[in-house]
Amino acid sequence: MKHIFPQRKTTMQQEIERYLSGDMEPDERKAFLRQLERDKALLDETIRMKNLQALLAFSRSDAGEEGRQPAGSCRPAASPWRFVKYAAAVAVLLAATWMASSRYTLNHNPVQFTEITAPKGQGVDLTLADGSQVSLSPLSKIRIPDRFDGKCRTVELDGGGYFIVKHDADRPFTVKTSRYNIRVLGTEFRVFAYSRQAEMFETCLVRGKVKVYDAQDERESVYLSPNEKVLLRDSKLVKESSDFSYMDDRQAGIFSFRQKTLGEILDYLELWYGIQFDIRGAVDLKKAISGKFHLNGEISSVLDALKDICSFEYRQEGDRRVVIHP
Repeated sequence: MKHIFPQRKTTMQQEIERYLSGDMEPDERKAFLRQLERDKALLDETIRMKNLQALLAFSRSDAGEEGRQPAGSCRPAASPWRFVKYAAAVAVLLAATWMASSRYTLNHNPVQFTEITAPKGQGVDLTLADGSQVSLSPLSKIRIPDRFDGKCRTVELDGGGYFIVKHDADRPFTVKTSRYNIRVLGTEFRVFAYSRQAEMFETCLVRGKVKVYDAQDERESVYLSPNEKVLLRDSKLVKESSDFSYMDDRQAGIFSFRQKTLGEILDYLELWYGIQFDIRGAVDLKKAISGKFHLNGEISSVLDALKDICSFEYRQEGDRRVVIHP
């Protein structure tokens, strides 16, 4: 292709001309397009030179048609189709300019993220940009975007949360945690994944289907069906049956449990209330119990209920330390 731009050019114009003339290798073209998205001046100059190239092409085309007039013949009146052709060319150029500018605006208006933390002993309910709903457990953090661009909806969770995901077959929904991710299309499930206790990970599925996988190696994955859960045992993902179906309790801020050991319950309380238990003496941490308690109550009210069932006493030492003893 013959170059159509003036001989005295800047380096930028030379690169643009190589791109428009098709003289770039595939790798060079990809690099140029990536730079085009980052550099507004380069984008504007590329649009200008592309428009100039197209207009010159139309002009030469008309000149060629006129040069083929028979000798001595009279030039006919300008055809209305000629003006239609120019109008169409201008419309196409404007459309190309608008599309390029829109792509530039989209790529250079980055998605804004918000981090929300639930206070100790209390939950927080959220509605995401796509209409999905999240109920955060106490002292949990979630990082969410102001919009979901592209083909994937992604949030980041440190803690516990109950998700009701709006179905979208074209855009899977992913919950990223410190080690494992959960991917769904539209479903209902609970996640327990506090980075402060990485060995405690659990996902319980209520409705739909989910895939739980290692963030570093997706080949290590587990698929869940309703009434199934996956948890960590000896640093490996293990699938079991689940009885998590306490919808009303979840919405009322109540933690319900069946046949959980006292040790497991104390682990939950440490995370939800931001405290540390100091176990002294022969306290039976393996005693399994069932029950429920309000998450928005004081830690003392929860321990008062537990101590009568599990035969222990407690005392608080400061704001963040509780001693458990026989």
